[in-house]
Amino acid sequence: MIYLVSNVIVLGLLLFLSYILWHQAGTETNARTFLFALMSMVAWTFIHLVIQEFDVIEEDFLTPAITGRLTYVAGLGLSVGLVIFAYYFPYRVAGAKTVSRILTGVFMLGSFIGVTTPLLFDTRYGDYGPGYVGALSFIAVLLLWSIAIFVQKLYHAEDNAERRQLSLFVTGLLLTIGWGIGTNILFPIMTGSDALGKYGPLGLVFLAVFTIYAIFMHRLFNVRLLLAEMFLGVIAIVLLILTATSNSIVNFMVNGLTLGIYFVVAYYLYQELLERYDKEQQLSETNDELRRILETKDDFLRMVSHQLRTPMTSLSGFLSMLVDKQNETYELNEGAYAQVVRVYINTQRLSSVVNDILFTNALNADKFGVSKRDMNIKNILDAVVASRRTIWEFYQIDLTYNTEGENFDIRGDPMKLKEALNTLVDNGIYYGDTRVRVDLRVTDSRVEVRVEDDGIGITEQEEEYVWNKFKRSEEAKRRIPNGSGLALHVTHATVKRHGGDIWFESDGRGEGATFVIELPKDGRTSYEAVEAEETDTS
Repeated sequence: MIYLVSNVIVLGLLLFLSYILWHQAGTETNARTFLFALMSMVAWTFIHLVIQEFDVIEEDFLTPAITGRLTYVAGLGLSVGLVIFAYYFPYRVAGAKTVSRILTGVFMLGSFIGVTTPLLFDTRYGDYGPGYVGALSFIAVLLLWSIAIFVQKLYHAEDNAERRQLSLFVTGLLLTIGWGIGTNILFPIMTGSDALGKYGPLGLVFLAVFTIYAIFMHRLFNVRLLLAEMFLGVIAIVLLILTATSNSIVNFMVNGLTLGIYFVVAYYLYQELLERYDKEQQLSETNDELRRILETKDDFLRMVSHQLRTPMTSLSGFLSMLVDKQNETYELNEGAYAQVVRVYINTQRLSSVVNDILFTNALNADKFGVSKRDMNIKNILDAVVASRRTIWEFYQIDLTYNTEGENFDIRGDPMKLKEALNTLVDNGIYYGDTRVRVDLRVTDSRVEVRVEDDGIGITEQEEEYVWNKFKRSEEAKRRIPNGSGLALHVTHATVKRHGGDIWFESDGRGEGATFVIELPKDGRTSYEAVEAEETDTS
């Protein structure tokens, strides 16, 4: 009884797994290849169950030789199917089609020879033939071949999902093979008895359970659709049994009508589920493709930006010497000097755009970090204002720079804060009309940088997207046509990652604008400050 129940459970698990794979066999090569091996497992288990439990072996109908040959065919199909599956799951290996065709031919030829000739079992009573040991050895070689491929793929797996799938499948396969060796080889050798031989197929429960677990937990297939199909199928079976066991014509007609209506409703419901599943699949594939395109775009922009940085730095450094009026090495007439200044300004803009692209890509990938250390914000702002002298003089802007306070030491990322201050000062110069005022003020715990201009200003409609990337007002586009629309977006992110605040003030178009950055001197974000306070309290 125990043998019957256990084998029925194994057979049920294998049939359930077969149903899942059969459902996917039309669209997924992995499912088709594994289904071949799985059906061989089902046949092997069924043959053992019939022989051992129901004792149907007869001299004229089902001789030991015939059952032995059928068991061999099932074992050969299992080993061939596992090798083919190993070549395809979770990705196809070079030469998979060739190996698949060769092994399929080997299976057909081996099955034909094993069933029609006495090479395996030479009498109707099941005596082993001369080719029995060779056939079993060949099956063992195929199993070891499949395990070697799976282990190699597991060792080289880089994707976490692939590694989990392979780990589960290999674990189940090794436990199944280990169980078979223990019950059919080791136990008989150690005890001289083959009493456990009939329990060999029970080892398939390991492979079935681990594979089913991988399917449901790691979403190898659409579980919702599978469960819906099973639910609809169970209801149909129940209604069919009720109809078949009706005890009167009236009950039969009512149950039959109910069954007919159910089939119609279930058909349209199932079609709707299939349509939704197809749409989800298409949407998932489209999202994956878009994600790959975006990653490729980001990688390309990152590569181009890095390649531009080095020559831009060299070019900018050389041009800065040319535009420095105190440098007497290079003497230019007024016309040539004006053209060199234009080139210098455009070089500075291009350098800013390159940095903005790099920082924006880092923000999109959630890799925009800040490396905080002790720094002097006044020294940074002094360098920014000094480096822009040539630009504001070229645009005939009256720039004033004032500081208030004594201790300007803060904790922050010098490179990223310098880029943020560059953005505010540059915007004041480019979009101002005649004057720009830069103020640096320090208190006991915070520093404030204020950049005020008398330029194009900001309207109420434009206030909504000032910090958005790629967003620029029409007036800003007319003033500076080639702006990227990334600088303020990056500046906003930089300030927030330093635990600071940034805002702007403007009375509208033509009234100028004031941008204000306020930073904590300790460089901590609000979350870090609360965490530190809780630590001190405890």
